[in-house]
Amino acid sequence: AALLKGFVGDNVLLGFLVIIGVSVLISGFVDNVPYIIVMLPVAATLASHMGLKAELYMFALLIGSCLGGNLTPFGASANVVAVGLLKKEGKLTSFLSWCRIGVPFTVLTTASAAAVVAAVRSAAACLAGAIREVDRAVRGWVCAGVGCGPGRARMAAAAAEHWLSSP
Repeated sequence: AALLKGFVGDNVLLGFLVIIGVSVLISGFVDNVPYIIVMLPVAATLASHMGLKAELYMFALLIGSCLGGNLTPFGASANVVAVGLLKKEGKLTSFLSWCRIGVPFTVLTTASAAAVVAAVRSAAACLAGAIREVDRAVRGWVCAGVGCGPGRARMAAAAAEHWLSSP
């Protein structure tokens, strides 16, 4: 975590991309389950040092390690089965011939998944800001209409909070 922190500094996006990139490369050659187990505390510590919730870097870890298995013929169990089935059909697949398809596919799917997570994170931040603004407006509107004292202001705030948190 200290090595990653030194490399990415306080750049949240760079941390996200580095975790994805390292995860893709390692998961192309190593089973993703032990890798994820080892990296979970690293990602959580890095997020904590940056003042973030750990979920963003956990998603980076999941994206990179799961999709990175497509990189090589032995990066995922399904790949090994596919190579075995091809061999059974008399079609030999070399490491390089697999990588000619696996590398672009892995880059495309990983970039797409990372873009979706980034978009959702951005939308969630915008939505949280909008909810705070609506909350302030509702509190002000309720208090202006009923002449709030301290007790009524708390009741109005609680009602607004309940209204905003309802599904």
